[in-house]
Amino acid sequence: MMFSERFPGLSLRLKSGFDPKSISAKTHKKVEILCMGKDCENYVERRPDNMSRVSGEPRVFCNRESCGQEKLALMLKRKVIKGNSIKDKFPTLAKQLISNDPERISWRDTNNYDFKCIGCNDTLKISPKRIKENNDAWAPYCEKTDCKNKSKTVKSKICKERGSYEKLAIDESSSIGVLYPNIARMQHPTCTLNLNEIKAGSNKKVILSCYSCGAPTSYSLNKTTSHEEFYCKEEKCLQRKKNYFRMRDWKTRIKSRGTFASEHPQRIDEWVRCIDLPQITPWDIPPNVRLKVEWKCKVNPKHVWTRSVDGRAGCPFCTANVSRMQLRFAAELSHFLNIPISHSEVVKISENRVEVDIPIRLNNGEKFALEVDGYKWHKDKAKEDSEKDIILKSDGWTVIRIRDDRLQELTSTDKTILVPSNEFYKLQWREAIIQVLKYLGLSTPKDYDSYLAQDEYLSLLDYYKLGGG
Repeated sequence: MMFSERFPGLSLRLKSGFDPKSISAKTHKKVEILCMGKDCENYVERRPDNMSRVSGEPRVFCNRESCGQEKLALMLKRKVIKGNSIKDKFPTLAKQLISNDPERISWRDTNNYDFKCIGCNDTLKISPKRIKENNDAWAPYCEKTDCKNKSKTVKSKICKERGSYEKLAIDESSSIGVLYPNIARMQHPTCTLNLNEIKAGSNKKVILSCYSCGAPTSYSLNKTTSHEEFYCKEEKCLQRKKNYFRMRDWKTRIKSRGTFASEHPQRIDEWVRCIDLPQITPWDIPPNVRLKVEWKCKVNPKHVWTRSVDGRAGCPFCTANVSRMQLRFAAELSHFLNIPISHSEVVKISENRVEVDIPIRLNNGEKFALEVDGYKWHKDKAKEDSEKDIILKSDGWTVIRIRDDRLQELTSTDKTILVPSNEFYKLQWREAIIQVLKYLGLSTPKDYDSYLAQDEYLSLLDYYKLGGG
């Protein structure tokens, strides 16, 4: 149905530019209609779909005061269904109405009318519907203190006559104290409420003892029925509260997904302890939680690392994401220099974080950064390698690079050792180590050849979790 058919009278009041024959009567797009107020030339925006809900044609008025009075005068001429007027429904309220006919005003009306306050006879503007919501006595009272007190007294009297208080009485069997012993058990001595007299679902506040420190803490009864533990707002208690809810959530997830132990039985032997919650075991958590756990390698017990439960499995030393040659250099140099040498260490320099393949720190304070550059990984990284050299040298590091001879030599490096590509991973690594030791100012050990012949480097590589080859 089009607008012109549904609202023929309003079609004549549409603003120019709106064609009533092309606008649907149920469209949600707003149209502009000329106000029906006398001598008013304002246009009012209305949605046709909202106006269609009214039987007949709606009256359209703007927000101007005179137009509002005209609208009210029209509404007072309406006929109210018998039994729904203020006079029929609430005669006490009708007596307080000023200068209006109570038979023409509905008891559900939301418009403001002038009423006399029963307490002091002052005039107040209020709607019949609001009186119903705010005053059970169905009589208007103003905001003065004395009138408010009278209103409370009248309301209390009416409630007693209706038996409202008796309806609130409950059996002890349906009380908070009986249905939820977890709350009654934690009730603080300073709490004066009798939980056996309070119905379940009440929003009253109760003072409970903190499960951690015993301090009093306030809880709303309708939000605590499922809790077994209650905590105050101290920092350590809030952390325990967080852990309590985490563990409660885990129990639900375990029912559908199983435990970490059942999902990953091969990783149970690697579990040492949970750093976040030491009391937790692999049987207490679902398989995909974010908890920091300390792990121990099954192959080499000296390998201990920290990782989240849902992180990548396996020993990071045995499956290190570094080249075999890099680990071999680290093992050999650690043996000859008799100092612990790590690999793939991240060094923070000013605002930069630089990863050093093999950092060497001598007892005299000198620092050497040994970089192992294979062709595959460094063929397109000459610029990045030079920038890395400059950053390291600015912090006092001496940079040594062992590079595949297919890579260009960098001017930014302090010492470059080129190794033929066909021998890089076979024999030339031994010569490279000798050159590094010489550059460090150390003489090559006489038993170096015999050491290599015995293949003792395999045991050193095992320390770094890598087999020989």
